[in-house]
Amino acid sequence: EYIIISEYLHPGHLGNCFLIALLFQQALGLGDAIFGNIVQILFGYKVVQGMRNPMLEATSPSDFWGRRWNVLVHSVMKRGVYKPIRKYSSSLLASLGVFVASGLFHEWLVYTVLLYNRTTIETATNKKMNDILLGSNTAFFLWNFVVIV
Repeated sequence: EYIIISEYLHPGHLGNCFLIALLFQQALGLGDAIFGNIVQILFGYKVVQGMRNPMLEATSPSDFWGRRWNVLVHSVMKRGVYKPIRKYSSSLLASLGVFVASGLFHEWLVYTVLLYNRTTIETATNKKMNDILLGSNTAFFLWNFVVIV
């Protein structure tokens, strides 16, 4: 199956994606707050806020990815992907490497969660998993790289 751009840019699809992302952000933020409070109560350490309301307060795509969305993963990607590539190449290629790595990581998550036990999920839900399009996560992150550049 192919990605049809006009379907992805349809206002209904974009609105649905925004609402899902907003709910996902809120769920991650809630989990982050609960975990952070438990760590602070039990051990006395203040935990860094992982989400900084990116969906509603980001002023640009760079602000969204660089300062607000999943701050912990941002720092890991910066140390583990960006800086090693930047040491031998340009900041543009280092940024591309981060987005490719993130896309591939999300592809692995989709495969592991949804496709690895495909027959079990299909049997339990009585639904075929043919509509999962591998590569779409990487395409999403590559598109965000283009938007940021």
